[in-house]
Formats: sequence, structure tokens, C-alpha cells
Amino acid sequence: MADAPFKVGDLVAIKSGGPTMTVISCEAYRSGGGFSVAAVWFLGEKYHSENFSSGTLVPADVGE
Repeated sequence: MADAPFKVGDLVAIKSGGPTMTVISCEAYRSGGGFSVAAVWFLGEKYHSENFSSGTLVPADVGE
């Protein structure tokens, strides 16, 4: 099985753009072929969470 592309606490973004999100879990699909990544973020004061296919995410550019 391949190593997970992200770990809990990593900062990610959707490839097509959007807010910086924090990974809260990264689990292999049971059928293989990728990972499900759960991420959280805030827009203003509103908390959001969603699951993404790992292939749709990239490490966030946080300007370090």
C-alpha cells in the first residue's frame, strides 16, 4: 500500500484554488487507488469541514 500523501496537521488547498485547510485525517480507500482526506477551515468565523480525494489537493503555499 502506498504511503499517505498528507498527514494530520498538514496545510492543503484544492488544486483549482480556495482557502488554506488543515488535514484532520487521511485514510486509504478500501478499494485502493487513493486516499480520502478530511480537512477543516474557516471562512470568516464560520467553521467548515469536508472530505476530498487526495488527488484534488496540493500542499498549501503559506509563504514561509
